[in-house]
Amino acid sequence: MFLTRHFAFLHVPRTGGNFVLKLLQEHAPAEWQMQRCADHATVRDIPPSHAALPRLAFVRNPYDWYVSWYHFQQRTRDPFFLEITDNGTLPFGASMRRAFRSRKALARGEGPYTQTIREMLGSDLAGVRIGRVERLREDLQRLLSEVVEVPASMAEAIRSLPRQNTSEHDHWSRYYDAELRELIARKDRTSLSFFGYGWEEAAQ
Repeated sequence: MFLTRHFAFLHVPRTGGNFVLKLLQEHAPAEWQMQRCADHATVRDIPPSHAALPRLAFVRNPYDWYVSWYHFQQRTRDPFFLEITDNGTLPFGASMRRAFRSRKALARGEGPYTQTIREMLGSDLAGVRIGRVERLREDLQRLLSEVVEVPASMAEAIRSLPRQNTSEHDHWSRYYDAELRELIARKDRTSLSFFGYGWEEAAQ
């Protein structure tokens, strides 16, 4: 999470937060009083001093998010990743099936993406100003401009700053079979519907 005197930015994992962090660290005016908190602090962690400020966040197509998370975790390998991949040995499809089905809490409820969104942003999603990582630069300019005047140097940095903390992989649609696609459509239907996402085929 990043705090300024104008807004609180909630960093949902794998949604461009490192790009936003670098931008603010290097280009936010001193009068914005930018503070970096724990990377993935939630809405409950916003201090009283900033509780009334606009809340900004980015989201990502759940299908894409899972592929990005899986490839990123091949480097970082947190305990949940090691659990569902049998210590990193299982491919994407088998790992995702285990993520959705082998843990009782996930098998009964929503998908990990939707659970992450609820944990990070809270139940009042309409109270958060949302951008889409697929339009990161355009939406970041829009979100910031809605709450504060953006200096010309920062606007230029939004256009030109290189992507940050990316993982290399094919288009996400190539990692799904019909069964896994339908599983995510059911488990993450709330996020897909609320944020206007759906299935997309890779460009030929």
